[in-house]
Amino acid sequence: MCCPARRELGSLASGANATVQIVVTPTTAGQLSNTASTQGSEADPNPANNLAAASTTVNAPACAPDIHYGQTIQCSIGSRAETDAFVFSAAANDRVLVRMTNAGPGGIGPQARIFNAAGTLVPGCSGFAANQLEFQCSLPATGSYALIVQDNLGDQTGGYFLHLQRLNGPADATGIAIE
Repeated sequence: MCCPARRELGSLASGANATVQIVVTPTTAGQLSNTASTQGSEADPNPANNLAAASTTVNAPACAPDIHYGQTIQCSIGSRAETDAFVFSAAANDRVLVRMTNAGPGGIGPQARIFNAAGTLVPGCSGFAANQLEFQCSLPATGSYALIVQDNLGDQTGGYFLHLQRLNGPADATGIAIE
């Protein structure tokens, strides 16, 4: 169970109804359920109608949900205020490079942030730009991290390229022989 909320609706006449809109941002794919109930201080002639439930299926994002060191992903923001999330694993003290560019003229203004498994923004691991974003930061602990990307103003749509690289022991690096 997450996030109980209480909303005062005021007085309602007998037989009246009220609507409350709840907006959620799912963090994983799967079944999402919500249950709502109501109560009042007056006698209720029909207490059976004081409970409602709804559920929906949350689909995985259109882009692959995982990103790995050395990988470049091409994806898109299809609606205003959309946020794409990618998960990756890191070792303690991994130094990473994040590069995000829009994939065309008039596209999104890249914004990227890295959060740890507890959902806390990793200090120094975020940035935004008009066309091309690039930042480097160190990850403090071994574990899973979420790389969250979106349009920096939340009002544009379009394609983007996202690249993640480990700088200490880069992935897919080719050694150079020195004689």
